Amino acid sequence: KVTEHLSGITIPFTLYAHEDVQTGFEVLTSTGEKLKLAYSCWVYYVNFTEETNGKYLIVKESNGSVLEINTKNDEGPKDLVVWRILIDNFCYCIMDTLKGEWSWIKTYGGANGVTTPNEFKSIVKILTQNEDASINYEVIVDDTLFSMGNFQIEILQGSYYGKIKLILPHLTSPLSENVWIFYFGDPLAGIQNNNTLCFWNGGMDGFFYYYQKK
Repeated sequence: KVTEHLSGITIPFTLYAHEDVQTGFEVLTSTGEKLKLAYSCWVYYVNFTEETNGKYLIVKESNGSVLEINTKNDEGPKDLVVWRILIDNFCYCIMDTLKGEWSWIKTYGGANGVTTPNEFKSIVKILTQNEDASINYEVIVDDTLFSMGNFQIEILQGSYYGKIKLILPHLTSPLSENVWIFYFGDPLAGIQNNNTLCFWNGGMDGFFYYYQKK
């Protein structure tokens, strides 16, 4: 019922759920009003990644009817950290942009902050997505398979900035364990571009590795 209710939403969102059927559940609305539900129900909360609005979805246990309560400038329930995540469609939305082949074109950074061309041929192939939202990839270096596996995306800001863990043929921070901050576009210039993928190793004098979609 709930997934069908949200099927038309195209912007990134996360769907949270209470583990158990609730009785006497109270919702504090954006206007400060309390709504108390007298019937047994399943309770869900929808958090939109790039907005301050959210919504509660209340599914009546007896007949499955859905009550929708929209909120504004709402941070969600205080105990949201213990709610279960059912859907995080940011990863599914971003897959449309990520999927394909990306070729290394240049590097920027280091103590002197200089731009250098790529030293060898490196291609990152973003292949398919699994049911748990993890993404399968391959890295090809000089026409030879360098690494392969899958990664999850941790969103950090907006829909063009996140954190992933994958093995690239580049210098990484000793403490990062192959964790990269990635951007669509040029983070140093503040330019968003879905045909450019930039990996930063996170160091203060670190390097930014730029890939272009083939």
